[in-house]
Amino acid sequence: MEAKKITQQQMEALFAFTRKHYVEYYDLQAELADHLANAIEERWQAEPGLTFDEALQLEFKKFGIFGFSDIVAERQYALQKRYYRLVWKEFRSVLTFPVILFITGLAWGMYHSIMAYHHSYAFFMFLLIVVSSWKLWRLKKEYHKRRKETGRKWLFEEILFSCGGFGVIMPVPLQLSHFMFDEGISQMLAAIVSVLLALFFVYDYMVLFRMPARAERYLQKVYPEYGLEKTA
Repeated sequence: MEAKKITQQQMEALFAFTRKHYVEYYDLQAELADHLANAIEERWQAEPGLTFDEALQLEFKKFGIFGFSDIVAERQYALQKRYYRLVWKEFRSVLTFPVILFITGLAWGMYHSIMAYHHSYAFFMFLLIVVSSWKLWRLKKEYHKRRKETGRKWLFEEILFSCGGFGVIMPVPLQLSHFMFDEGISQMLAAIVSVLLALFFVYDYMVLFRMPARAERYLQKVYPEYGLEKTA
């Protein structure tokens, strides 16, 4: 007797099953549906009398009381790590001599401005936060437009267009203000603040402008089928 195989209709049911159990990303749905399909076919070889639904429930029980949530968290963590390795790689690639001169000059200019009037740091932080917030808003708008066009949500795409959780990092410059409300400021503190702000400007450029502009290239490396989807 020939072993039972998963049909196309059953494969679609597996995708629906993953969505029902709170897996919203298409890439994870595909991985889990493929895993369940293979596991069900293996179970059918030993227990051919089982129905599709019975075999599915038996395989789903293997994921424990938290279902797919652990798998989603592990995958998200792995892709977050991949994202920040990518940020570091891109950061090293832009650290050319002209860029280093720019960072040095920017830090030097802010240092003298802060030393002349120490509350001037607020202008630099205000500029940084306004530009960051505007660009994040534009990126999220673009991301939701792409989702609407394709009807699919990819985990690494979301990480790229949320800039790896950039919103969590944005308030960091504001924490510097805790040290800046005294009547004076030491040269050492002014130098540290100036360098940090200059680096934040470069980091902004990396995650808000450079990497989103290259998003499609990154995504096709992670998901070869992503490119096929866009040409379909």
